[in-house]
Amino acid sequence: MDLSIKKCQVLFLWMGHFLMFSQQYLPSEGSSPTLGIPLSNIINSVSAPSGYLYVADRKGIFKYDGYRAIKLQPQKQVWSSLLVDGDYILFQDIEGLKKINTVNDNIELILKNEFTDENPNNDHFDNIFVDSKGRIWSTDFNYVKYYSPKDNKLATLLINSESKNLSKFSIFEPIQNEIWIASEYGLCIWKEEINKLQRHSNEALSKLKFSSAYFSKSSNILLATEDGKIIEISPNDSKIQYRKALPDNEVPIGFLSYNNNVFIYTHKKIFLIGKESYVEIFDSGKSNIFNVHIDITTNIFWISTDKGLLELSPRNPGIEILELPLPDSEEKNIISVVEELPDKLWILTDDGEVWSLEGDIWKLRFRKNGLKCYVLNLVNDKIVLSTQDGIHIFSDNGFQEIPFKNISPGEVIKILEVAPQEIWVVFAHQKIQRYSWPDMDLLPDRFTNPETFWKNNQWNDILMDREGMIWLAGWMPKGFGINRYDPVKHYFTDISHYGFNNSKSDFVGDYYNRISLTDSSNLLFSAYGGFNEVDENGRVLKKVDINQYPISDSHLEGISSDKKGNVFFATASGLNVYRRDLDKVVQFQNVDGIPEETLLNAFTTLKDGKFAIGISNGIVIIDPDKILATQLQNRFAISEIKIDGILQSEIKSDIELSKDQTDLTVYFSNLSFLDPSKVRYQYRFIDSNNWIDLGHNPELSINHISPGIYHIQVRSEDNLFNIQKKILSLSILANPPFFKSNLFYFLLLLLIIIVVVLIQKYLTARKHKDAAYQQKIKETEMQMLRSQMNPHFMFNTLNSINSYIIQNKTEDASAYLTTFSKLMRSILQNSKEQWITLDNELETLRLYIDLESARLEHSFSYEIKVEEEVDPNSIQVPPLIIQPFVENAIWHGLRNKRGKGNLKISVWKPSENELQISIEDNGVGRERSTQLKTNQVSHKSFGMEITLDRLKMLDSDNNIVIEDLYDSDKNPLGTKIILTIKISDHD
Repeated sequence: MDLSIKKCQVLFLWMGHFLMFSQQYLPSEGSSPTLGIPLSNIINSVSAPSGYLYVADRKGIFKYDGYRAIKLQPQKQVWSSLLVDGDYILFQDIEGLKKINTVNDNIELILKNEFTDENPNNDHFDNIFVDSKGRIWSTDFNYVKYYSPKDNKLATLLINSESKNLSKFSIFEPIQNEIWIASEYGLCIWKEEINKLQRHSNEALSKLKFSSAYFSKSSNILLATEDGKIIEISPNDSKIQYRKALPDNEVPIGFLSYNNNVFIYTHKKIFLIGKESYVEIFDSGKSNIFNVHIDITTNIFWISTDKGLLELSPRNPGIEILELPLPDSEEKNIISVVEELPDKLWILTDDGEVWSLEGDIWKLRFRKNGLKCYVLNLVNDKIVLSTQDGIHIFSDNGFQEIPFKNISPGEVIKILEVAPQEIWVVFAHQKIQRYSWPDMDLLPDRFTNPETFWKNNQWNDILMDREGMIWLAGWMPKGFGINRYDPVKHYFTDISHYGFNNSKSDFVGDYYNRISLTDSSNLLFSAYGGFNEVDENGRVLKKVDINQYPISDSHLEGISSDKKGNVFFATASGLNVYRRDLDKVVQFQNVDGIPEETLLNAFTTLKDGKFAIGISNGIVIIDPDKILATQLQNRFAISEIKIDGILQSEIKSDIELSKDQTDLTVYFSNLSFLDPSKVRYQYRFIDSNNWIDLGHNPELSINHISPGIYHIQVRSEDNLFNIQKKILSLSILANPPFFKSNLFYFLLLLLIIIVVVLIQKYLTARKHKDAAYQQKIKETEMQMLRSQMNPHFMFNTLNSINSYIIQNKTEDASAYLTTFSKLMRSILQNSKEQWITLDNELETLRLYIDLESARLEHSFSYEIKVEEEVDPNSIQVPPLIIQPFVENAIWHGLRNKRGKGNLKISVWKPSENELQISIEDNGVGRERSTQLKTNQVSHKSFGMEITLDRLKMLDSDNNIVIEDLYDSDKNPLGTKIILTIKISDHD
């Protein structure tokens, strides 16, 4: 949750022996559960090595990351301040002396309070201090005590047997193994070799009531008393020096050091200790200060008060403020700045005062009430002041008027040195006047521009580049405001007239204010609406305007560039910088340390590459390298993790989600404690080059996470587009549910393998079965072939041929033999195929019937009828499928019939995928045939049985129906056989 704290951004800078600062208070809010930490009675705060700020109030300790406060558990009422000891923070709560491991925030009890006995001196561990040997010192009502973790022993030293109050003690170690203790009971010293607490040898010190003390290796001991005295002691020789008391004799309650400076603070104020005096840098107003500490990494002052926690931030190191030594009641705007020497500046105020600054010494050089002053210039290393009543030069510690001859009245914007012995006086609305130097004689007018060029336009700046080319900028209502001087024609040309500048949209506008020269000899022209960059020939190279870039204000004045090509320009709403490497504009305003945002007056580039900008009652020095440097601290840490909305106790960058967890939120911080509006966060998946913006809120939420492993990087970027080098790396393992787990996939694969093996075994068995089936079909077909070519049929056929020969019926014998040979050839040919056309089958059948009819002396006739819906050439049937039934009809039905026999074969399609064939004879019938079999054992036909087997093997739906035909008197009329054959797969 968010930590709402009161922020007092103290922007400070040391200059000489005093401190200049400004304060800016952000509005504070009352305490509420949503703020994360109460905004009252903050006891103490400390910065841990991890970068987190640990804040204590009476109710507990909170870990603050700059965005949110996290209350540490378990802990109860906190009774003491916090002390950092390596990776641990020592403190006391109602249970006893404890320590926090700042790596994992685990809290461990060191010594337990004993409330069950009558001794009040084992109930408290106040004023905690750790000496050079790791002993933990603390106090209670009557004793100073130390605990040795190494020996696990607690020693007590009586300091006052009458005390019934818990007092503030300052415990420190100025000399190794020598502990000094300052309190309301005086100054005492403990030495390890005697293990006793002794009064300081100076009787006066031993009896003073001390409120606080301070010692660092680089300074003496500082002691403050309850009546406001401040005493400095040398620990080596015990030399005592009484320092000046604080203003209003305020009572110090603490000391601290920062950047080789020592600070002292009271319940209301913080002072910088100087050699002879104190400089107030902060006033808490209605709040009471309890404690102050400085984060040495961020240089932030953290102030614990009864109204909450205050944050005091140092000014950007690239911003230096040089203030005029004026009374608070006076206010002067600086309108012109000139650098005479590397360490000497001249400034002009809007009320006509001229000041010089050499080192840190300001001197008033010129003042004339009611005189309108325009600008300061450096001409031939002389300071020149342009005013409404003439031009003055600084000489012999004073300004003297220069006797220019025939100089025109009017506002002078600049005096330009164009040659060692020639200067130009440039006016806002008049023609430039040329003078000799130092004679001040008016030189002939060579300018060929018309008079309207000077009067109808307003000129704001002039500059001579490194090649001696002169440039003039201003407001040209009928032009574009940038002019280049032609020394041959003595003519100023609007560069928009050059052919290579044919696109007028390349110009920002027609009102240009200032000119500056870059290191690459290009020129910068500030204007209303933006700025242009122009090369030495007048070609417009770049336009940066308010339509394309987030420039804070349309009114641009001073402009310059640094060695990296970054363009700095001042506006009515702060300082802006065009970062050439990023093609972006960044802004510096009050929140960044700029003391005021209206920067429309003086602006100059100093010899060391810095910029001087005029403000009220002073100037701002901008160091371009430092001001653009990031204030990010190159730290990154995870503060909290929530999985499915539940806060996790363990915080680590390798996050594992169970199969039922799908939503993850990671809270993090770069621990820079900058204004949140100055920091943006971005993230990306490791296999992507695209960074996704998270805005100013340092949290990453991923919902409905699919199972898998995700590697994510998070980075931070400041408001200057500097990217912090340190990146936060997250690894997320989202375990799948069982049906998506590796075990499931393994079991599934195993199941698939088993199924494949079973299928393979089944297919192999089926293949063997099919092979056996096909073998059976072949055997059946061979049996069929053998049945067609049985010896009896062959013998009868040959016997018939022989009979024709004996009877000299050679033609009949020949015809019979021919038919027989065709039949044999057809049978042999068809036996090679599994399926033949119906036409082929019927043709073979005709050959067979013709032979049998001839052999039986044509005792029967036959008819083969094929219905119209049947196409014999397209329908496939098994070979020799009809012949066995025809043979049976002839031999068992027609042969024994008296009279003319008849055989009728019909073919039709009852449905699209069925073929039916009927073999109908008018023979003796099956019953009579059975009675005659005993006399005809010579012919036994197996063809019908074989054919029936064949049909069933080909398709189980194939069928044979045998119908006995009778007349009305039940006399047999013959037999009818109907074959049903499935043809869907073979038509």
